[in-house]
Amino acid sequence: MHEEFMKGNCQYVQDAARSIINRKKSDVEDAVALYYSAACYVITGKSQWPDIYKTQVCNLAKIFFDREYIVDSTKGEPYPQEVKDSTEYKKIFEYMKHIKNKANCEGIGGTTTTSPTPSEKTPSIGKTTCGFSVTKGDFAKYLPENWDEYVCRKPTEGELTSTDTLPKSSDKTPQCWSRGMYSTEELAKQYGLEFGCKELLYCCPPEEDD
Repeated sequence: MHEEFMKGNCQYVQDAARSIINRKKSDVEDAVALYYSAACYVITGKSQWPDIYKTQVCNLAKIFFDREYIVDSTKGEPYPQEVKDSTEYKKIFEYMKHIKNKANCEGIGGTTTTSPTPSEKTPSIGKTTCGFSVTKGDFAKYLPENWDEYVCRKPTEGELTSTDTLPKSSDKTPQCWSRGMYSTEELAKQYGLEFGCKELLYCCPPEEDD
């Protein structure tokens, strides 16, 4: 689904996501399907999505947070802890929480739904456009395989940074990026995220543990 989502093929994404969601299995694949389905409604509706697609997005949020399926009034199993501990789930949780609030979905999540404890080294996941699945078009060919793990931090000595122009050769591809390289304020606003990393921070791969 990721490749088709990046191409803007939301019809394919919605069809694929629906078939996965209808399994009613509480696994990472289900969470990812809910995420892409919701994101496609946001893309399609642009700035008016909270009004145009509120019902659809709130129904997806109800499934994600409460595991309740509005269509047939059934309830699925909660996501197991190993799913909740995954980086992918944490990213999705933050995004779904934000759009749920943006759409003013009522009665979803309740007081029993708590946010996963974020790692100190991954403060950007699900909150800024650093590591977010949708980037500027010209950044796509430089997109690292582990982009979804990237975090906001200060570059270490020796790490290449990019602030104004994209590199002309792959052997000089930076490890750390300034926010204007991979995102825009418009994109951030569209998805309800912060525009990249603030102040002296760059979007960099997570530091390796000693």
